[in-house]
Amino acid sequence: KPSWTWDSQGIYIVGLKITDSQASGPGGTIGPLDVDMKYATVTVKPKAILYAPNMWFDSTEQYNATTPFFYTGNIYETSGEKSKTKYLDLTEDQIWDNFTIFYHIAEMEDEIVYEYWFYYAYNDFLNEHYHDWETVFVFVDKNAGEVTRVVASAHDWNCPNNYLSNPNFEENEHAGILVEEGSHASWIDGNNNGLVNVLADVTNGLSAYKILYWTEEDQLNGPQIKHNDLHYKLKEINQDFIDMFGGLDTFPNSPELGIRVKIPEWLGEDKFIHKGGKPPTHPWKQSRYNNPEEISILARLGDYVEGTINLVGEGTPEGAIIVILSNESYYTFAGENGTFLINHVSSGTHDIVVNLDGYAPYKQRFIHSSNTTGGVEGILHLIPESEAFRIEGIVTDENGNVAVNAIIDVYDESGVRLFTTLTDENGQYLVIVSEEHVYTVKASTETEEGSVKVSGGAGSIVEGDIRTTKKAGAVPVPVLSTVGMLVLVVLMLIVLVNEAIKKRR
Repeated sequence: KPSWTWDSQGIYIVGLKITDSQASGPGGTIGPLDVDMKYATVTVKPKAILYAPNMWFDSTEQYNATTPFFYTGNIYETSGEKSKTKYLDLTEDQIWDNFTIFYHIAEMEDEIVYEYWFYYAYNDFLNEHYHDWETVFVFVDKNAGEVTRVVASAHDWNCPNNYLSNPNFEENEHAGILVEEGSHASWIDGNNNGLVNVLADVTNGLSAYKILYWTEEDQLNGPQIKHNDLHYKLKEINQDFIDMFGGLDTFPNSPELGIRVKIPEWLGEDKFIHKGGKPPTHPWKQSRYNNPEEISILARLGDYVEGTINLVGEGTPEGAIIVILSNESYYTFAGENGTFLINHVSSGTHDIVVNLDGYAPYKQRFIHSSNTTGGVEGILHLIPESEAFRIEGIVTDENGNVAVNAIIDVYDESGVRLFTTLTDENGQYLVIVSEEHVYTVKASTETEEGSVKVSGGAGSIVEGDIRTTKKAGAVPVPVLSTVGMLVLVVLMLIVLVNEAIKKRR
């Protein structure tokens, strides 16, 4: 009569006669059987091991995937700072003994989705925060049992996820995942060779989030943990595990950190916000947990804002934070060449703000309806802090009324357009430029235009009020008084009533 015990890798059954060492069918939950003839022991692995990704970490990574309970089983005894410091105190053996990957299996109409969730004690990236949940979803055809797509998460939900469709894995081949140092953002390694190859690794390579820091040093010396390694432990997110979190949506005793972003405001009254510093929401509290198609939708391009950061001076734009401010808030980081893309941005009037150490903040107001390119022809110019000054002004029309959403274009003395923005609801605008040039600021609406010449010294605020006049050849728009509007409405009602009487007759 066989006896059995549970292990993190599956069930150990002792004394069972083995007749089949294969996994159950595509819809089953039992994985392959490992037979140890010396001890007549069988390990029944969870089905999720069949599709579990191979992990490749940065050579300088300090925080590897673990369990939130690596030092206590009571969630209320944890804190963000404790989790961070206690993980750093672990020995090398303890780090790998605690290496854990969590999984959840969701079912769709034609696919089984194996969700792999990775917990990290600390996010030591630009947007520092306590605790970190990242994920890789593997979609498997129900009938064929073949992987149809792999989707990996990166930072904020509005960073396009990495997407590999129809990977055509060979038998027993698993997806490879490169883990970005500090942020733990995931890059799908389509060739399983430890190198980032945009065109070969992911289907949406030209638009996907690319991990910023991955070098040959990482490829040669970064630790690799494969699905069949001794330290690779899979643990299902079951109800007992969820209950350990006491019904909390996120981690307790973990204050917000993040990046301090400077937002330029009119009259120099700047404000600061923090981005990306809140501890994450637990997987089962996220809508994509039970609706995995959401993660694929975020991998597809739509309603995005893109651009390229250009530095006026020395340095690299890599790592600049780009924030879009509206009713919702979005952020991402510039890549190696200064490029960025924020996906699925809601329609409306927004402000885009860019911060980078050593440079004055950039701010541009724009109207977003579908896909939008920021800056001037896609280029957002950042001015060194040491030479930057502000142009602030109010745009009014020839009747003295403030012009809302007037287009502001800023040209240098050679006639090159360098900056663009819109006026706000008070007719105000703000542009940060360089003391090295004399600028012409042009304001335009559908029917009016005006301009002003401006120069200034570093650190100054220069007034750039503009009074617009009718464009040459513009057809004047009649302005009705309140009484005139009432008369017009009455006349329209009379016409409608007469038409209704005619139809009835």
